[in-house]
Amino acid sequence: MATYKGVKGFTIQTIAGDPPAPQLGQVWYNTTSNVLKGYLTATAAWSSGGNLNEPKRGVIGIGSQTAALCCGGNNAGPITTNVEEYNGSAWTEITNMGTPRYVGFNAGTATAGLTGGGVDGYQPPALSNVEEYNGSTWSEVNNLGAAGYKFLMGVGTQTAALAVAGRLGPGSGVTDVVDEYDGTSWTETTVVNTARQEGGASGSTTAALAVGGMPGTLGVTEEFNGTTWTEKADLNTARGIGGSAFQAPNATTLYFGGYPHTTLTELWDGTSWTETADMGSPSQSVGGTGNATAALSIGGEPASPAFSNKTEEWSGGGDTVVTFTSS
Repeated sequence: MATYKGVKGFTIQTIAGDPPAPQLGQVWYNTTSNVLKGYLTATAAWSSGGNLNEPKRGVIGIGSQTAALCCGGNNAGPITTNVEEYNGSAWTEITNMGTPRYVGFNAGTATAGLTGGGVDGYQPPALSNVEEYNGSTWSEVNNLGAAGYKFLMGVGTQTAALAVAGRLGPGSGVTDVVDEYDGTSWTETTVVNTARQEGGASGSTTAALAVGGMPGTLGVTEEFNGTTWTEKADLNTARGIGGSAFQAPNATTLYFGGYPHTTLTELWDGTSWTETADMGSPSQSVGGTGNATAALSIGGEPASPAFSNKTEEWSGGGDTVVTFTSS
């Protein structure tokens, strides 16, 4: 027989845990954690997360919403090797990268991360070196295939990744080159149809998405099946220097913020982009990571000041268990 508890005039069922298959609208009191819970439909929204220890833009985000890395970037000083780790509520400074890096590619997780390319100063040659993280230290692995790329995008894991497009260096135009990593070496693979830099990317080496970017503002979306890139529906609002939730499969991808200083967020469902809940603050040059239901926007460049220490957390909504708190 069920046991019930009175909560502010309502009689609520008490359970030693959470029900294995709750029904939508069901509310219960968990006697193990001593909290009131329910299974409800949540609204998609951004909310404030823990602040970075220092404001930065052009950072490289790696991992999930509750286990993430924020690598490199710059503030008022030089481009940095600094790395911070997020546990879902707060950032902690950890082991630095070996190379200062700004707008490099991102792949992997917070304990098996990969980043490379980018720049280590203002208008220098693009970087070609690549570093991997094992949860405690950074190590250099084989360089990208070309002389180096800056403002590029990345998808995949530490042992199976794509480095997508970017710019080769000062005085050069944007490139369409895509390099593929197998855990040991980089090989040039099929180029994208539209050369670009500072766009968004998601997915894996066999199912990837490249979206938006610059020069100017691009809305072009391309999908990769492991062999060829195919143009798909454009963003509703063309823009670059935004963040993307790149850990998700390409069937569900989030693209947020971007130039010029916008709060726009768009969701890709495998066919088209739909505008969804805006970010809390307009920004560009943000770091992005996570997936289409639980993402992070990290740092960035708001309209003023030029560098941000803010983290915003994305909840994609849908049916979920929620914990009720008193205020």
